[in-house]
Amino acid sequence: NARIVSPTTIVASANPVNNSRWSEDQKINLNEIPALKPIIDRFDLIFVVRTPKDENIIRKYTYLKSLQEGSLIPDYSNYLKKHITYAKRFNPIFSEEAKSILDEFFIILITKNKKDVFNSPRRRDSIYRIAKAISKLKLKNIVDVDDAKDAIEFYNVVLLELERTVNIPEDPRDVAYKECIAILRELKEFGGIALY
Repeated sequence: NARIVSPTTIVASANPVNNSRWSEDQKINLNEIPALKPIIDRFDLIFVVRTPKDENIIRKYTYLKSLQEGSLIPDYSNYLKKHITYAKRFNPIFSEEAKSILDEFFIILITKNKKDVFNSPRRRDSIYRIAKAISKLKLKNIVDVDDAKDAIEFYNVVLLELERTVNIPEDPRDVAYKECIAILRELKEFGGIALY
């Protein structure tokens, strides 16, 4: 037995096991993905693409697609390739505030759904990787509070599909500030300090 550090990016697609149709329209059932649970657990993000059944959604899609017929669609692929190539030069470090927010999010995520297959210690690493990737795309050297919140909002999209969203924890500085204001208000009530 050996442990080999080999970070790998895998993008996979699969049809659901039940005749290529998802049993529910609004959420993911991980049992419908044709892969072993330990393999599913190793994927950071899972997105489901469904064929819409609502006539209004189909109608809106059809009309929007028809409007695009014959018009030039801008191609940004060259810019995206260059931006991503340049962003790979960055290796941002995490600020303490960003770590605190991401850690709180992970703790709430795990404790809220204890028996969930998708909630493993690997989720913490996933959230950190997403935050770092967002910071890289913004060409930053530090993963700050905004990057952490963006990562959590992005990750909540996946959790929404699993019907498990988690509120974004507050910035520790904001918590400390609010606590200081509350203490100062208490002191004012007892005549110990004057607030202007």
